[in-house]
Parts: sequence; structure tokens; C-alpha cells
Amino acid sequence: MMKSTIRAGLAATLLLCGQAAWAGDAPLFGWVDLSKISGMVDANKKMLETLKQEMITKNKETDALRNEILKKKQELDKQGSLLKPDARNKLEEELSAKKREFRRFMEENQAELDEENRGWNKKITQALGEVIEDLGRERGYTAIFAKGQVLYADSAIDLTKEVAERLNKKTQGWF
Repeated sequence: MMKSTIRAGLAATLLLCGQAAWAGDAPLFGWVDLSKISGMVDANKKMLETLKQEMITKNKETDALRNEILKKKQELDKQGSLLKPDARNKLEEELSAKKREFRRFMEENQAELDEENRGWNKKITQALGEVIEDLGRERGYTAIFAKGQVLYADSAIDLTKEVAERLNKKTQGWF
């Protein structure tokens, strides 16, 4: 699989070089280290901070529900053997209901956070693609590669910092 990916990449590169040579222009390549972009882009940092704050808020609510469950369990453990069967069953049902509520609450919270994370990641990724495409067009690059997909690249064609700066400008008012 990896060999075929490398072959396809090399074929595409050769095709691009051939087209540029045919047109009389020397091919111009650049690369971006996508693994560094997330740490350099303010929108990504703010997204992570926002999600962290939401998790803290959700954890407080989770702790409150967990404490209710613990109180019910302690009540059942303390009084369970002294209670009439109907009263004991009622306490056990209340405890089971609280546990179901807790699981549902946890699942809903996780789903909300995951959805928000996916939404922001999609938006930032789309903006990143637009920034790279604009930069490539402006500078006349034949191709811009992701660093992890390049076998060798001169650091002189590293566009990571400029892409991050442009992405910061593009996403400035998001948070």
C-alpha cells in the first residue's frame, strides 16, 4: 500500500514537472508541516481551550450526579436491611434510575463535545486548505506537499510558518 502511494505521488510529481517544463517554467514546490500547524494557529488553541472549559463545566454537573448516586447507595447500604421489602425495592429502583440518568448524561455530554470538536476541526481544516491553495496560486507553486508525504525537502521551501500566520489572520474573529 505504501509503495503504491509513493509511486502515485512520484508519478503525480513527474507529471507536474513535465507540464511545467513543457510550458517553459521550472516547477516550484513547497511543503507544510501539518503537525506543527495546530500549535501555531490561535483558532486551534482557542478551540481547545473552549472545549476544555466546557468539559470542566460538564464535569461539575457529572460530579453532582455522581454524588447523588453515592448518597442513594449509602442510604441503601445503611438502611437496606432494616427497610421493608417495598421500601427497599423503591430505594433500589431510585438508585438504578440515577445510574441510568448518569450514563445517559455522560453519553450526551460526550456526543456534544465530540460534535463541537468535529465542527471546529472541519472549519479550521477547510480554512487551512483555502490558505494553502491561495498561497500556492499567489506564488505560482506547482505543488505544495504535507511534510510527512515528502521524502526530502529543503527547508527553504517550508511554508509552515507563513501558512500558520495566514491561517491566524483568516480565523482571527472566530472566538
